Amino acid sequence: MKKNLLLTLAFLLTCQVMSAQTANDLYNEFKNEENITSVKVPHWLMSIAASNDKDVKSKEELKQIKSLRVLDLDECSDRTRKRFLNEAKKLLDNGYEELVKANSEDSQALILVKGDEEIINEVVIIGGDNESCSGVFITGNIRPEYIEEITKDAQKH
Repeated sequence: MKKNLLLTLAFLLTCQVMSAQTANDLYNEFKNEENITSVKVPHWLMSIAASNDKDVKSKEELKQIKSLRVLDLDECSDRTRKRFLNEAKKLLDNGYEELVKANSEDSQALILVKGDEEIINEVVIIGGDNESCSGVFITGNIRPEYIEEITKDAQKH
């Protein structure tokens, strides 16, 4: 009996470890999958973009972004796309907070953040429908007010 209980416990712990624990884990888990395109924009390139921005406020915020990574899952299998979306939702169980959630009949969007009242360290943007899916992973020291401004601007358009 004890042996069965220990085996069950070990199995459950293994399953938990195998699922994405952080946004970084999620990105790394899928970046090399077949027919997925991954793009990484390093801090130095973000700094160049910031220096060309005429909006002083945006310029300062862009300088606070350490990295921007994107996964394009448009060409991968439906199975992989669904697995990605399911794993992304599990981030809510690992310290990420839901900022925006929008679902329609055939598409869904989710914006998750991780940080505190003063600084957001990670932003994860997931969007998908029956034919396409993408994930955007941003790390840095971002003011919550800036995220709020961007979210409001996006909802206007």
